[in-house]
Amino acid sequence: MPEATGRLFFDHHQWVTVEAATARIIPTDQDPGAREAGVVVFIDRYLSGTDAVFANAWGSGFLTLQGKQGQAWQRRIDNLRSRYRTGLLELDRVSRAARNADFVDLDEAAQDAVLGAFARGVPDEVETLTGAESAGSYEVAMSQPVSDDDLSFFETLVLHTRCGFYGDPAYGGNRDFVGWDTIGFPGPRSLAETNDGRYSTLEYMTGGDYAADFAWSQVPKITAAADPTPSSVVSASTLGYDGAQRALAAAVAVARSLGLGACVAVVDRGAHLLSYARMNGAQLLMGTIAQDKAYTAATFGLPTHDWWDMIKDAPPLANTLPTMEHFSMIGGGLPIVYEGEVVGAIGVSGGSPDQDRTIAEAGARAALT
Repeated sequence: MPEATGRLFFDHHQWVTVEAATARIIPTDQDPGAREAGVVVFIDRYLSGTDAVFANAWGSGFLTLQGKQGQAWQRRIDNLRSRYRTGLLELDRVSRAARNADFVDLDEAAQDAVLGAFARGVPDEVETLTGAESAGSYEVAMSQPVSDDDLSFFETLVLHTRCGFYGDPAYGGNRDFVGWDTIGFPGPRSLAETNDGRYSTLEYMTGGDYAADFAWSQVPKITAAADPTPSSVVSASTLGYDGAQRALAAAVAVARSLGLGACVAVVDRGAHLLSYARMNGAQLLMGTIAQDKAYTAATFGLPTHDWWDMIKDAPPLANTLPTMEHFSMIGGGLPIVYEGEVVGAIGVSGGSPDQDRTIAEAGARAALT
């Protein structure tokens, strides 16, 4: 990848326009804003192609997307590129019509007025108000997990501004961790610290007695269904359909409680898919990752988060296992064990490795309850 501050997609005018717009969405006041966080770097890198989509979980470089996954992501990126090109041209057109200057050349009050018109969905109706009055307060679809596939240009810009301000610095934004510092979040210094267990976000996701809060008995809509007989949960030492459905439902319930859109895959002893769900907001690639986690956990009978400690000091394994098809070392894959024997597995993808593991644990417990 080029230097973090180098332009990869935007031309100079697009870059300074996006930088100015994001700086009004998260302005600089007593705390750093989008400009200081390098949000424009995050957006530019995101639009540059498929080389900066998924940071390597070990904290070095990015995963390479190939085949159908790469093609699907390239189509998404192409759509976003077109949205930004058209949107930025429209932003300047409206600015010139209302204030006789490109957006980047307007003062902050006028920029707020123009963005306020876009937020209301009536870009040609720029208010004459100035200062704080012009910004207003508008509802925008921007909270994660929200897909950016079907948003307007302004909604996309707001969502990407927040992602660039609060996201992991590996993706180009949140420079010097200013976004996390602003909200008092002592995040990991690298993705590797989260993936190998040195840093945990569990305290931010669950409070109190987790086992009691997410016990099977606390999910009334699920427990209202007739209890399956033991033979329908596990048959011939492999997980059955009813057990898989219980695991799936419990995992989805916990994902919702954490505010996540996740993909959940449940497999039998032979790693054959029994049940699968892609929740609203979950990206397509998450489904493949969830199934890979389940496949790994069922095949080896080990949680996926255990692998790194086992192979990090064994170069032959560290260089070989991660290249195996469908193998995953990212937290969120757990075997389902019945009477000491692995009968299936569950894989979850949608949040951090800790979050995915938390969701998978609820599903694994519920499968045999």
